[in-house]
Amino acid sequence: MATDDIGAATTSTIVNISVNAPPSVAITAPLNNASFTSPAAITIDATASDTDGTIAKVEFFQGTTKLGEDLSSPYSFTWSDVASGNYSLTAIATDDKGAATTSAVVNISVNAPPAVAITAPLNNASFTSPAAITITATASDSDGTIAKVEFFQGTTKLGEDLSSPYSFTWSDVAEGTYSLTAIATDDKGAATTSALVNISVNAPPAVAITAPLNNASFTSPAAITITATASDSDGTVSKVEFYQGTTKLGEDIDGSDGWSFAWNNVATGNYALTAKAIDDKLAETTSETITIVVGDPVNVAPEVAITAPENNASFTSPAAITITATASDSDGTVFKVEFYQGTTKLREDLDGSDGWSFAWNNVATGNYALTAKATDDKLAETTSETITIVVTDPANVAPEVAITAPLNNASFTSPAAITITATASDSDGTVSKVEFYQGITKLGEDLDGSDGWSFDWNNVTTGNYALTAKATDDKAAETTSETINIVVGDPANVAPAVAITAPENNASFTSPASINITATASDSDGTVSKVEFFNGTIKLGEDLDGSDGWSFAWNNVATANYALTAKATDDKLAETTSETITIVVTDPANVAPAVAITAPLNNASFTSPAAITITATATDSDGTVSKVEFFNGTIKLGEDLDGSDGWSFAWNNVATGNYALTAKATDDKSAETTSETINIVVGDPANVAPSIAITAPLNNASFTSPAAITIIATATDSDGTVSKVEFFNGTIKLGEDLDGTDGWSFAWNNVTTGNYVLSAKDHR
Repeated sequence: MATDDIGAATTSTIVNISVNAPPSVAITAPLNNASFTSPAAITIDATASDTDGTIAKVEFFQGTTKLGEDLSSPYSFTWSDVASGNYSLTAIATDDKGAATTSAVVNISVNAPPAVAITAPLNNASFTSPAAITITATASDSDGTIAKVEFFQGTTKLGEDLSSPYSFTWSDVAEGTYSLTAIATDDKGAATTSALVNISVNAPPAVAITAPLNNASFTSPAAITITATASDSDGTVSKVEFYQGTTKLGEDIDGSDGWSFAWNNVATGNYALTAKAIDDKLAETTSETITIVVGDPVNVAPEVAITAPENNASFTSPAAITITATASDSDGTVFKVEFYQGTTKLREDLDGSDGWSFAWNNVATGNYALTAKATDDKLAETTSETITIVVTDPANVAPEVAITAPLNNASFTSPAAITITATASDSDGTVSKVEFYQGITKLGEDLDGSDGWSFDWNNVTTGNYALTAKATDDKAAETTSETINIVVGDPANVAPAVAITAPENNASFTSPASINITATASDSDGTVSKVEFFNGTIKLGEDLDGSDGWSFAWNNVATANYALTAKATDDKLAETTSETITIVVTDPANVAPAVAITAPLNNASFTSPAAITITATATDSDGTVSKVEFFNGTIKLGEDLDGSDGWSFAWNNVATGNYALTAKATDDKSAETTSETINIVVGDPANVAPSIAITAPLNNASFTSPAAITIIATATDSDGTVSKVEFFNGTIKLGEDLDGTDGWSFAWNNVTTGNYVLSAKDHR
């Protein structure tokens, strides 16, 4: 039932509902906190009943995920291939009227077994007895921790490791074959056995060198046959390798005629020989060391001869002479070749891979006697026959000279001061002087080049000139530079000077203005031919006769800001523009517009919701009216920007009240005038009763007891507001809502099983 703000009440259409008792349900298996091993198969059993009907189905859930359902008793579901993790199981029973009940949660856990693998030794690995074998394994548990890893040979436990990294060292292992496994156990007792790793332990072979005997002596280049005995107690010897220190000399893979190796061309030195036997299972044994000595034969001295330069060869100083020689040693190698001039050693060559030679540079004038001395690897020495050579003086080379300033085709203005500079050098002596010429006329000379070579040529008149420089060296040889051409021209024209003298900068005028612009103009090296006057880039006029001063009369100047300049042109057409003079031309004073409201009349009366057209007259004596704004008190209602059909505003849906209307006119220069106030009254119309309807619950809706039912209604009043809505079951008032800002509703709680007739009444 809804009641409006004037007491009018309306009762809604009746809505019938019923309340159903919900079913009961419980999981009987598995028990709470039960534990399984993945991949698990878990059967979930449940009991379900309904006091006022029947069970339609029982659904089984893990968390919010439905696993399956059973439509008939006994209720169960088998959950297969369950991965490791913790799970929360529930069952939901639904009765024949759609009411549903969720069972208590049953928590279970599914444990993943650990993973384990032997990482060392590798499958089929082989060891040599007595072996020390470290067995290592990796073990992990995806949903917990590893408690221990046990290591087995067959069914015999060798040992265990309680922490990562998991390993066990099996010592003194006798020869034989073995099968290794590792068993990992996790923190929940689940155990996993690794894949089998097969290994074998082999007995090593025996080996000894029988020849040469220990401390035997030989002469280089020696030919030595090394022989050995080798045997294997549990197999065969596959090969015997022979070593000098750590260097392998060779091997014998066929012991049918004994084990041996022929070592040829053995150089002088002390040697430590061993033999290494390898059996058919790759076990290795190294023999005891046999020490031998290989001694030197008698040394032969080297041979040496100079092949270049030839005997009695001649050179020019400063000479660059490459001395080359041949050197050889019949019973060894040449260690170095030394080169001599007389008894003075010039240099030596320690590397003859590219021949024996020495580059003797900057050899001065003179007679020289050259020899070469070769030394072999046993320090025997041989000196070559003497080669005689002569180094003589070179011929004189003329000096070099070039003008560096001025540059070719340089230009100057008369009367010019020109500094002529040059570079001069002599490869085999010194420059004694540099002379400077214009054509064939000598201008001057410079006898001291310590600060460079130069000459100052002053007061040079207009003309074209050809400049050269001539250098003379300390042996009187002369060289003339290439010609440098220059031009000396007349001086340039000086531009005129100009300045505006009136009006002053920032002067102000009233439009339409008459402004006389005056300027001063002069030319230091000629005469001024004209002065032009500009506003910005726009030419206003010009003055061609400055006998009475330079000026221009600018008339009827409109309102604006202006930038004035004057440009002077001299008799050689050079131009100069003055600095800018800024002026302002402003409007005369503005007259405000006139305005008055013509409708409605003062004290007029209307009925709400009212449609009121406000009209006004507006004029401007010295311009135009740009807009008229309409106000109620200080609140702007609207505006009219086009007075071609009069000035007006349509004010619609005006509510009950007293109003004070004004109009404000604005002209084209933004002056404003407000009209006198017009007072009007808008009164109320007659009252209309409110309307109401229940929107929830729907008619014939069904609920499960004890039910919580929210009754919702819509209520409106076409000419006012709804003050409250009352809710009824039959004639019994259930409650009321006095605030419809969030809708009209009533929460009816703990509703027992039964049939109900609901209605709502609104009030104004």
